[in-house]
Amino acid sequence: MANPLFIDRETPAGASLSPQEYALEQGGAMCPVCERTDMLEGGSIEVDGIHCWSTIVCLACETTWDDVYTLNYYDNLELQIDDVD
Repeated sequence: MANPLFIDRETPAGASLSPQEYALEQGGAMCPVCERTDMLEGGSIEVDGIHCWSTIVCLACETTWDDVYTLNYYDNLELQIDDVD
């Protein structure tokens, strides 16, 4: 079911963007309702497996939502190998 509070945005081709597509297009740092970028406040990051999220509040229009992140890869792996003899 579509989010009834989400305001549809139009792409240049005229196709509506989902809330997820809109967040990705905007870099995630914008209120999906009032489009303010300077009045956002984030909470702590919660982690569950490869997913994590943070509840965001727009102080301008009082909208709340969860920014959701997924692990794509890891980097800078350093192994600590002890000799087992």
